[in-house]
Amino acid sequence: MRIWGPATGQKRAVLEGDTDWLRSVCALSLGSKTLLAAAGDDGTARIWDPGTGQQRAALQGHTGGIYGLCSLTLRGQVLLATASDDGSARIWDPATGRCLLTVPVHHAALAVCQAPGSLVIGLRAGVLAVELNPAFG
Repeated sequence: MRIWGPATGQKRAVLEGDTDWLRSVCALSLGSKTLLAAAGDDGTARIWDPGTGQQRAALQGHTGGIYGLCSLTLRGQVLLATASDDGSARIWDPATGRCLLTVPVHHAALAVCQAPGSLVIGLRAGVLAVELNPAFG
């Protein structure tokens, strides 16, 4: 993945580590830093510091490609959700790299986003909204 300067059009950083096609990228804020999360066919979501080009974490656990990811906030904590063609969605703590929850969805999961009080997962066979319990996390 490459980071380009919007004003200059010059390449600022090359983020290396993914071993297959990237399918999704999103920004997330941890403390005062804005980081990038990227994931794809190698089944690993990686968190990057775009300012330094350094990888901060590699989130492993999916057994298939990751097609969607998004940051979400629950009780003030920033989390990362991933959707995989292995038939699951996962919620991660990007600060520790720990998987907090695995949601079996029984179909390839292609997209994920947060809606008020819910995690919405786009599936090959429809859409699933999972209520996020405030006690979770």
